Amino acid sequence: MNQRLLKAVRVFNQTACTGSMSQAARELNMTVSAVSQQLQKLEEEIGLSLFVRNTRSMSLTEAGELYYQTTRKIADEAELMQSKLAMLKQQPQGVIKLVAPAGFGGGLLSGPLKQLMSEFPDMGVHLTLTDEPCNLVRQGADLGLCIGPLSDSQMVARQLAEWQMCLCVSRQHPLADSPPKHPSQLHAQDYISHIREQNTISQLSHPGGELFELKQRRLMVNNMQSLIQMIKDNVGFGLVPKIEVEQALADGELVELLTDWTVPNYTVHAVTPQRDFIPAKTQTAIKLLKAHFNAI
Repeated sequence: MNQRLLKAVRVFNQTACTGSMSQAARELNMTVSAVSQQLQKLEEEIGLSLFVRNTRSMSLTEAGELYYQTTRKIADEAELMQSKLAMLKQQPQGVIKLVAPAGFGGGLLSGPLKQLMSEFPDMGVHLTLTDEPCNLVRQGADLGLCIGPLSDSQMVARQLAEWQMCLCVSRQHPLADSPPKHPSQLHAQDYISHIREQNTISQLSHPGGELFELKQRRLMVNNMQSLIQMIKDNVGFGLVPKIEVEQALADGELVELLTDWTVPNYTVHAVTPQRDFIPAKTQTAIKLLKAHFNAI
């Protein structure tokens, strides 16, 4: 497949995945008009309409569905070939599409991404920050950062780091002046948690062997940065990654609670689609991320 047709196929596949030319344009770093032109040329070359278009969305025609099922495999094979050629050169190249939790945009990725772009001038990064569950295959992503255990059997997870969690409140919260001695004293206060914790138990343990489960969530948020801000705004207390609030704790803006109790750690995994071959760009990114996260 020549490069011109391969580019058109990639545009078509991304549009088919997202159901939107504007979304495909954002993912491919193109203009909407450029995406539209690529699709129009492809339909003219095939002689069939690939999409049913309306004012809000696009769906595949019967011909489009057939074309998508075939070209998706061809595009994957072409990308695999390019990755293997890059490996032969021992020089990672191309754009790596990375999906990470929103909280990582607060500086956790600055170091590794800066090093990546400095050491490998032929590499670029397309970073998407979201706390929503992501489908790497559907989003066309190369690598995702995942908190906690992996539930998708089509993905492969490699542990990057294990970090501490901590219970904390705003300096203005009553608990800051009268720290609880036991977790049961938290029942009268409002507990803010991340929405992904709703099916898990936040279990605290004491050196004496006692276990205590935090269950009384009153407010659940789907974004860690927003959750932390609500704690700072004195809405309630929360269980958050300590690495994301270390400065606020050091400055006295937040106060850590129940420091003699152990709260669960959380693991960070590098997640990739299940494939026989991992591109050099992805291997390089995983290696740099692991090195930086282990140093924190």
